Amino acid sequence: MTADDSDRREYRYSGGSWLWVGLAAPFVVGIGLIAQMAQDDDVPVVVPGAIGAVLVALLVLVLRASTVTATITDATHLTARGAFRTHVTAWPDVQGIEIEVNPGAGAQGAPSRMVVLYDASGRRRILPHLNDRNTPDLAHEVAALREVWMRHRGEDWTPAP
Repeated sequence: MTADDSDRREYRYSGGSWLWVGLAAPFVVGIGLIAQMAQDDDVPVVVPGAIGAVLVALLVLVLRASTVTATITDATHLTARGAFRTHVTAWPDVQGIEIEVNPGAGAQGAPSRMVVLYDASGRRRILPHLNDRNTPDLAHEVAALREVWMRHRGEDWTPAP
């Protein structure tokens, strides 16, 4: 294992097969409704085609969001990868890694605590999959991330005003 490997951490979706089960039922029902509309002579052909395209687009969006999003660290930076945008923050630019209360925690299944990164420009970024729902020992993982940050932020690092 190289020095870079020891600082590499990945946090990804780990929900298991429930996603496939949860997507299968509405997708099958949607296909059934589209087939029914396609057989109805009163419904223009464009309608089932458009609904089918929207159904496929939603499926692709959910699959992309669940498989691509991640928080990844290595010796040089921390990467917060979203479904459509990736933010890379070099360790010297990190100002803080904090556990915060999730304001949307009242929603069913939403995590109550999440991890955020503050960068040198003052931006607050939520780190994907680092929350009390996806990460069993959240405090331990945040402590490990802070250790990597402190090791690689540089000797002359000072907090931004």
